Amino acid sequence: MITFDTFSERIKTEFVTGSGIGVELFQASVNLVRDIETGSGGDVSAPIHEALNWRYTRFSQQSRDSFYAALLLNEDGSTWQAKLSNPRTDAKGKSQKYETPVRVWQRFV
Repeated sequence: MITFDTFSERIKTEFVTGSGIGVELFQASVNLVRDIETGSGGDVSAPIHEALNWRYTRFSQQSRDSFYAALLLNEDGSTWQAKLSNPRTDAKGKSQKYETPVRVWQRFV
């Protein structure tokens, strides 16, 4: 299991060093989040599910490992794509490198 700090450093290195994206651009357009976050008032949010328009059930009977995401943001702050710490795999076993919000095309119709 990878830690949030390790994931954050890996993503920053991949984007800044590996892809040559400027540090300022990285900081302005990539939001690193946990799957479940608790605010200062005790409110709980699921930022990855919210950003990708995934259904989230707070009180499910399943136990899941925590995961993290690098949310790649549009100029308006909405999520364009996300890179997950634990990518999904397709039927052939290939990792899904990026996730796109569900029904994102409806914003442009």
